[in-house]
Amino acid sequence: MFGPWHRPYLALFEQVLHDRAVEIAKEYPAGEARDKAMAIADKIRLPYWDWAMNPPNSDEGCMPFSIRRPIATVTFPNGTKAEIANPLYRYDFHPLNFDDFAPLVCT
Repeated sequence: MFGPWHRPYLALFEQVLHDRAVEIAKEYPAGEARDKAMAIADKIRLPYWDWAMNPPNSDEGCMPFSIRRPIATVTFPNGTKAEIANPLYRYDFHPLNFDDFAPLVCT
């Protein structure tokens, strides 16, 4: 059953990702910065790679560089740049709250 639901789910997810990218691009000031952000948002797609391929450079592996680097540089709508922990590289779950898993009470 993986195939029937997986492809439409990814297509819908990619559309939502694109829509959010456009919303963020519209936060940039009008002019060259917004035009550049909109052009980037227009190309946003989910990364795909063939994990089973023989990589062209065996030192790099087959994972895209955007996933392999621990730090990412971002440019904010106000034009400032910052380095942040790359969310594609690693995700640390927040501590679990026991109450989130409390038994349901029917009244």
